[in-house]
Amino acid sequence: MRKLFITAAVLITGFTINTASAQVVESTTGTTILSVTLNTVQSITVNNPTVGLNFATSADYLNGKTFKQPNHLTFSSTSGFFITATAATNLTGGTGDDIEISTVTITPEAGNIGSLPTGVFTPNPLEVALPVTIFTTGPGHIAGGTPTGGTTEASLNIDYTAKTKALGDYLNRKGKFSSTITYTIAPN
Repeated sequence: MRKLFITAAVLITGFTINTASAQVVESTTGTTILSVTLNTVQSITVNNPTVGLNFATSADYLNGKTFKQPNHLTFSSTSGFFITATAATNLTGGTGDDIEISTVTITPEAGNIGSLPTGVFTPNPLEVALPVTIFTTGPGHIAGGTPTGGTTEASLNIDYTAKTKALGDYLNRKGKFSSTITYTIAPN
């Protein structure tokens, strides 16, 4: 009987020890550090990238030609920015001398995609002979107000106009003359 009593006492003690160690309280909360990294993100897309101005009448040579490109540029910027247009060369090709690229102007205006931030258009029309800023926003560029800076999506309409500045600019030439115009978005 004594063996049975000792065995029972050992078993009861073992259960008591296991029960006591199972009652350790675990933590009910934990913490982590969350960080959000914001980078400057900018993009620009030229929609309908082929622009053609066809001079087919005397009036075209006298008055020039305009080609309207609605929502020609779509872009986004997470901060203040500016957009420039740059011509790679004079108008080349065709027969006869090259044509000065400064005979072509571009005129930007607000498109109807998204929302333009508060900004400033450079006076229109703009000759594309040199890099020209066609739109800008951000600190230091708005008179009498605080700019909104960036935009998640917006568009600009661009009007391309070719018009002679001097009598001989387009005379005695034939064929297609072209140049590449590059639009760039950059942080302000």
